[in-house]
Amino acid sequence: VGQIQRKLAEIRDAIDDQRFEKLKEISQSDYDARISAYDSYLADHPSGKRRQKVESIISDAVEEYCTFLKNEIRAGSCNSIDSLIYEKHKHHILSVLKHSMIADEKNEIRRLLEKGKNELKKNNYGKASEYFEQSLAIVQRSRLKDFQAYRYYESEILSALNNENITYFKKGYLQFKGKWYSSQEYEEILQEHEHVKYEGEWHSPAEYEELMIERGFYKYDNEYFTQVKFIEQVIKPALRSKCAIQE
Repeated sequence: VGQIQRKLAEIRDAIDDQRFEKLKEISQSDYDARISAYDSYLADHPSGKRRQKVESIISDAVEEYCTFLKNEIRAGSCNSIDSLIYEKHKHHILSVLKHSMIADEKNEIRRLLEKGKNELKKNNYGKASEYFEQSLAIVQRSRLKDFQAYRYYESEILSALNNENITYFKKGYLQFKGKWYSSQEYEEILQEHEHVKYEGEWHSPAEYEELMIERGFYKYDNEYFTQVKFIEQVIKPALRSKCAIQE
């Protein structure tokens, strides 16, 4: 039994040595393959005699991987990030690359955010919401979306989308003199302020008068008449009345 146990230990050591030598054959520039192989070794040899050395090597390899990713990010891409490695070493990778963003994504997010804020200032809530949602989509589909820099932008965009005015707009409320009303309340408040609904749109008294005059209507006694109607119902009766007085 003792001899068998010694032989089994020798076999385990031989396998350990062989597996470790195989690790050295992987190209130094192939970070994905190297780190995956190191992870597999540690999983398969929990008590391997090379475990401490492999743990040290994998730590260095992850550092190199982070440097590689930083260079890719600066170059405007990040196509080589491996999801398995990322999940396994997520904490370390995030701590190293926490402020990193792909330049093109960052520029586009900032551009859309700025456009959204400008539309918000002009009370164009639908357009503002559209720009904010476009910027949020870029954050959420990015391969680096878990990085702190992306989380910061995600928080800013969600805060913008939760703006009180945008929230009311999305619920279908309508704004009048800085206050929001349901559609029924909106019509009631406009009628109270003598607004007029024409062709589906509401107009203040001054806007309505200007619109009607532009369209060739005549205003008489707070009513608007086409030219023909104005002649028939206003001019002719007035002329007839004048003639009768003269006679």
